[in-house]
Amino acid sequence: MFDEVVVERSRREGADGLTKSVFQRAKELRLKLAVNLFKRYLLGSEHVPGHPQVEPMLQTVLGSRLFELIEIRTWVSWFDRSPSIPKRRTIRELDRVAQEGVRFVYAKEHREHQLPSSFFEELVYGGLVSQMARVSRSKRLKSAVNETVSEYVPLSAWHLHMDAVEVSGLADGLGNLDWVYVKQLAAKRLMSLLSLLWGPRDGRIHEFFASDLRLDWLAASADEREQLRGSFDIFPKSSFVDSMRASPVPAWSIIGVEDDLAEVHIHKALLAIAADIDFLKAERLHAWAFDLASAGLAMHALAWTDRYTTFGLPVQSERLCWMALSAMFFDLEGEWDDRQVKAAMDHLRLAWSPEVEQSLLEGRASYLREIHELGLDVESLIAVARHATDVHKLIYRKGPVDALERSELGCP
Repeated sequence: MFDEVVVERSRREGADGLTKSVFQRAKELRLKLAVNLFKRYLLGSEHVPGHPQVEPMLQTVLGSRLFELIEIRTWVSWFDRSPSIPKRRTIRELDRVAQEGVRFVYAKEHREHQLPSSFFEELVYGGLVSQMARVSRSKRLKSAVNETVSEYVPLSAWHLHMDAVEVSGLADGLGNLDWVYVKQLAAKRLMSLLSLLWGPRDGRIHEFFASDLRLDWLAASADEREQLRGSFDIFPKSSFVDSMRASPVPAWSIIGVEDDLAEVHIHKALLAIAADIDFLKAERLHAWAFDLASAGLAMHALAWTDRYTTFGLPVQSERLCWMALSAMFFDLEGEWDDRQVKAAMDHLRLAWSPEVEQSLLEGRASYLREIHELGLDVESLIAVARHATDVHKLIYRKGPVDALERSELGCP
């Protein structure tokens, strides 16, 4: 966990904001993610995270094509512990090669899809925080920042996750806009985007998921497929096709999530999905876990701007949820402690069971596996994400009765 309470007698030192070293660290993480993701697209199961794998790359058409555009030593240098950030035009070569041959399919359908044309360039150089920084010298700063944030849409769950890491670490303002305003604006946008994907009323992510019948079909043998077809004989002919094409959604009413859930509470809806064990399977579980981790970081970012309320006493909803999500994804000890998670589930009025715990454990494993596959580690992500809690600490003043040093610190 990276939020902390500090007990001290003196005033806090002034906040430094998002330092160059932290900003550089975030860019390095983005580069590592981009090159490992690119390589995984090319090599598939032969991909080894964190290694350039020049020879296997040369044995692929797209890998050979890449090394016609950039030098092999440049590619190798991107896998250094602290790589130098290349120029945009160099990263654009990844997008150029990806457009020539990288394709993917969703489990729901056979149709091939292409990555967006600037996918890797945006992954390395883009992001919500970078977009906001670009308008920092605007004469009408507040309106420019608001417009930039409202129009921002990440290109993938990986882009959104890096946004969440950076917004969590955001500790300084822009121009005459203080850090609280900037951080709240950014965090709320990320939560709004997650709500568009997962919201109970009209979440868009479900249309990409395969139905239960299609998942069974993909895993079945020829004889088993005949049995699956036969099970629909008593229904109209269209029933089988409709069931294959159906978009699965969580059982929102059963897990207690209302249709009009506020966007800033999307982390609660995602956490509640853990109780829908029939929904969480295959790519649904993977997408859910990754976005739940992003939602946790976005929620923490927003809550920290009012930390003396949300993380002070008495214990508030944000703190309960954060303790659970931190235990799931960001606890460096690596030991599973279900007490924090149980407390959050109780708070959400969701029954605890071995099946629910198993869903949470599988979600945790899925997230950590994906982070590893991308050549990253949780410690490096936390080093960036916790920057704001290091700068804007939650501080108690020691006296006859311990009290939060609100007025002296000029909170928030």
